[in-house]
Amino acid sequence: MSRYELKAHKQRYQVFVGWDPPLGSYFLQVYDTRARNPESQPFTWLGAAERLDFVQLSRALEPYATLPLDIAVKLCRDQESE
Repeated sequence: MSRYELKAHKQRYQVFVGWDPPLGSYFLQVYDTRARNPESQPFTWLGAAERLDFVQLSRALEPYATLPLDIAVKLCRDQESE
């Protein structure tokens, strides 16, 4: 499984994306750093209960962060190397 932290649009958020081979899905996790226990659970977690393809990941990510080209390439390679 891969997991990459992205620079969030707002300091309030901590954003992670990755590829989960057992689920066959990309995932997005967004944590609220202002929460009482920000590491406990992400307030947005996509790709765990449903399969998320690359296009869906990119769209879901838009409100929180921009996906840099180097991370996009790594994500695609992570999926291909499965």
